Amino acid sequence: MKEKGFTLVELLVVIGLITMMLVVGTVSFAAYLSEQGIRLGSRTVSNAFRAARQIAVSQRVVTAVVFDPDPDVDGDYYNSPHRVEIRRYDAVRSDATNTLVFALRMNPEEAFNLPGTLGLKWIPDEVQVFVNDGTGTLQQDVFHLIDFFPDGSSSFGNPMILDLDNPAADPPANHVAVSDRASGKIVYLYLYPVTSFIKETYMEASE
Repeated sequence: MKEKGFTLVELLVVIGLITMMLVVGTVSFAAYLSEQGIRLGSRTVSNAFRAARQIAVSQRVVTAVVFDPDPDVDGDYYNSPHRVEIRRYDAVRSDATNTLVFALRMNPEEAFNLPGTLGLKWIPDEVQVFVNDGTGTLQQDVFHLIDFFPDGSSSFGNPMILDLDNPAADPPANHVAVSDRASGKIVYLYLYPVTSFIKETYMEASE
């Protein structure tokens, strides 16, 4: 009586099918992780906006979301890690003019770091503001920031391109863009100036 078993061809077919399933599963899982990564980056920046607005409204103060892009050795902002901070303004009397001015605090209330391969593609252009170092001495410095006011509104400067590979692009007003450099996926965050509400738009590849 002959014993039934698998032939070599049948074993090769089964191994091939298992290999294909593993490859498809790995690609799908990698795509899932990439999708979750860009959404995490979007939530990080959105949460900073919401927290800054909440502090401004609840405590009746002016706050700012400060973008801190540190350029790498080549001066390329887009390829470097990015940090988003929430800072408060204080009304400080200027010794030079004997008037009250709003000065940005040096130390942040909260700080958020974009994880992994995520970076900022569009942020507000730099503006010059007074800085309060806590000793009563006022200095002036430039920051990339969005101001939030006690009535819930926000003030967004002209957007600035951080993607040096596409310097000719013209970013629309009131937009911040978060991009995954590994997958090319990007999310655009539109901040409504009057209400500071946020609209998110996801794209599969950077434009």
